[in-house]
Amino acid sequence: MRQHSPRAIAKKHSNYKAKERTISLHSGHWRRIREAFLSQNPLCFYCQQEGRVTPANTVDHFDNNGDNNDWNNYRACCASCHSRKTAGIDFGKRVSWGCDRYGIPLDPGHDWNVRKDH
Repeated sequence: MRQHSPRAIAKKHSNYKAKERTISLHSGHWRRIREAFLSQNPLCFYCQQEGRVTPANTVDHFDNNGDNNDWNNYRACCASCHSRKTAGIDFGKRVSWGCDRYGIPLDPGHDWNVRKDH
């Protein structure tokens, strides 16, 4: 699979600001962190919220800050959920989040999930 450079991505996505990370995603250090995290969190965090069991193959920086390498900032996820989270939350595109096993919308911006102070 062809890897795109941060500059190519920045040109394509105006909301994306390419920058150097504290730990490069192509470094041996990151590969060891990723391997350790996925061994402790083998299932997709987002699929589990929907009541599905899917193996995780990606580690996401939950707060979208690549410099925040706190273990609690990581989420194990499948490629599909990572793409949906990145497009929807990180780039602000409209994506379908679906519902959990009880029929509650998973989209954090859905009217049912937004607290309204009356």
